Amino acid sequence: MKKHSGLWRELTLLELIIAIGLLSVFTAFDLQLFAAAHRLSRESETLCHAVAAAQESAENFRAGQAQEQYFDADWQPVDKSGAVYIVAERISLNGKIMSNFISISDSCGSELFSLVVKSSSEATS
Repeated sequence: MKKHSGLWRELTLLELIIAIGLLSVFTAFDLQLFAAAHRLSRESETLCHAVAAAQESAENFRAGQAQEQYFDADWQPVDKSGAVYIVAERISLNGKIMSNFISISDSCGSELFSLVVKSSSEATS
């Protein structure tokens, strides 16, 4: 059997240290990517719920039932005191055209989505 010299052992140790260093750098990079993907997924889910809430408010407006709505963090309807997301409506009348500006915002006041719905005032009466 051949014995490995000290130089061979040093190279193997150096290669192992380099491999561990590269692995830790790539792991840190991957963790940042996973965190960013998770954040984008949550933002996308929130926007999807905001669009659905705006659509529902638009349909209620056309049916003559416009009102503010409040949702918790899971987008379940709640009263005003427990609201995380707020659906606010501002109705204006210009001649025979009624406009409803629907705005969905979070409890900090940051707007997530907005929508303008127009309807003939005769159709909502």
